[in-house]
Amino acid sequence: MNKHINAIPLFSTALEYFDRKTGGAWRLRSCLTSMTVWAGNGHLYALQSGDPDRIAKSMITMATLRTWMHEVRNDGFALDFTSSAVAKTLGLDKHVDAHAEASRIARDKCIRSRSATKFVLYYKEAMQQLDETRRRREESVEQITELLASSGFEITPDVADHLLTFYAIIDNDLYLSDSELYDDAAVERQADQLAECLANVLTSASEVCEAEYSGAITEAKIAKLTGFRNGIRMGMEQVGINLSQLAKRKQALDALIDAQAATLDAEVKTLDEQIAAAQAQVAPDAASPKVTTVKGAAHLAKEQALLDAQNAAEQARLAKVAEFEAAEDKKRKAAMAKANRERKAQAAASVKSFDALPTLMVS
Repeated sequence: MNKHINAIPLFSTALEYFDRKTGGAWRLRSCLTSMTVWAGNGHLYALQSGDPDRIAKSMITMATLRTWMHEVRNDGFALDFTSSAVAKTLGLDKHVDAHAEASRIARDKCIRSRSATKFVLYYKEAMQQLDETRRRREESVEQITELLASSGFEITPDVADHLLTFYAIIDNDLYLSDSELYDDAAVERQADQLAECLANVLTSASEVCEAEYSGAITEAKIAKLTGFRNGIRMGMEQVGINLSQLAKRKQALDALIDAQAATLDAEVKTLDEQIAAAQAQVAPDAASPKVTTVKGAAHLAKEQALLDAQNAAEQARLAKVAEFEAAEDKKRKAAMAKANRERKAQAAASVKSFDALPTLMVS
């Protein structure tokens, strides 16, 4: 069994725990599902070709990947191989603009042929190819689902002879199980793809786990995160990640980021200083305004004469106002004196009439 597949149970729980922050579990599931579904799709194409060598190679690849998937699922890491998941992996859930895609394909062919005379022909061929590909994938969804659920192959005599001749595999009544066809060497490309995926998800999970471990307070969480740290570290060793080299790369990356940030801060500061200097140049000086007026002597004399005439007119107006106020004041004083005299005369008359009253009463 592949060592990467055997290592998945060490950190699968940690990936599930940190999946919301890192997406590690989802990425690993996508990797495993994608390689298996496309291997099944390739096996169906091999069956349509009828080539015994191609069929034998696809069977060995499919048997090996299927053994991996069964082992992963038995270890508790859930994988979805239902019809909907298979259709989604094949891209049937996406809406593809057939016109735009066919136009792109036809244009590329015209560029390669250095002629645009066959654009319409290339376009029609591309449309037919796209329709045929989508139809085949839709028809193969159920077949791939059944293929992923099984654990063996029923083979034809030609394929059995080819397996016996070139792979030394003896069939049992034209039936071979996955364990009989299993071969890690046949899935080298898929193994490299899986190793790269595991390296990425484990690195992300390790960073998040270290951050949460440094902030953990309760003993239960500390114990849980300690187990996750150990499992992730063992998984990284199994995958072949050099921890010391990874730490050096992280340190160099942090130093580079700090240097770039410092450079950016200096540029921003310099820009702010330049803006402030430019504003100081155009801002008015409120304390000592400097106004320079340049006028001719004739213009100045004219302005002075106009000012003198305005001053004389103002003085004349003020003299008339003062004269009017003096006349009004004189009239007011005369009226007040007349009123006083009349009031005194009235008072004297009243006193005289009162003095005459006793004489009339005696007589």
